[in-house]
Amino acid sequence: MDAAQPLWLIGASGQVGRFVAERLATAGRPFRAVTGSTPAPPGSRAAAWLVGDAADMTERFAATRAEAAILTLGLWTVPPLLAPLAAGGVRRIVAVGSMARHYRPGYSAATDRLRTQLIEAVARIETQARDLGLAVAIMQPTEIYGGGRRSAIAQAARLIRRWGVFPVARRAEGLRQPVHADDIAATSIAAVDRVAPGVRSYPLGGSERLAFSEMIGRIFDALGRPRRLARLPAPVLAAATACLRLGDPGGVRRQADDLTADNAAAAAAFGHAPCAFLPAGAGDLGLD
Repeated sequence: MDAAQPLWLIGASGQVGRFVAERLATAGRPFRAVTGSTPAPPGSRAAAWLVGDAADMTERFAATRAEAAILTLGLWTVPPLLAPLAAGGVRRIVAVGSMARHYRPGYSAATDRLRTQLIEAVARIETQARDLGLAVAIMQPTEIYGGGRRSAIAQAARLIRRWGVFPVARRAEGLRQPVHADDIAATSIAAVDRVAPGVRSYPLGGSERLAFSEMIGRIFDALGRPRRLARLPAPVLAAATACLRLGDPGGVRRQADDLTADNAAAAAAFGHAPCAFLPAGAGDLGLD
């Protein structure tokens, strides 16, 4: 990439975006950061730190020269940004999506809506990328943790810290492969200079595959708490989750299913080499 043209980082203050920004700054690579609400952190080395809705900055994207962009906001927000970015010279794009696109239907209405949003977004990205001559890599991470207070893993940690117990379905043995946000950031940065023509999706998971109950057990361990799992019938737990507004009941129904990723394609193309689960212990749980 031409060093005179900083790349765009859109979603710079999000769970993955903040790690991308830190890595780019540490490497001395120029970038323009776009964030919905967070001002530039002290000492930021971004070429520009723009606060506002990316959808309102399309004229800025079209008028500013850049060759590449990393987008770490919701995948469904990406299609309207492609034409303005292309008008500004962008030809390579890395977009961070989600493995939820491949969930089976029927977990819950909320999960089905998310799955549909992601499927439709990918279809629109494929069409626009073809028309605009863009090369796009779509990262599809599994459960993300690290630096995200709203993540499911952070929510589980808060519940454990408060109550000392975590309710799980009796068959909570579906495999999980949680991936650290910093590993996604590292792979996204590596990908931005190696994006193949067209549109291709890359599953991203962590280095460990854990049964759901074991993943929760590791959270207890990180918090220094004894493992206390309250095993309930899945229908009962799903109903209680919905009634008490503790989250999406679809999450309960997923506990028995394997939700993992084959890292081979991302490893071969971009050197994806994720860490083990919770390398920094409690520091990776996203707690206040």
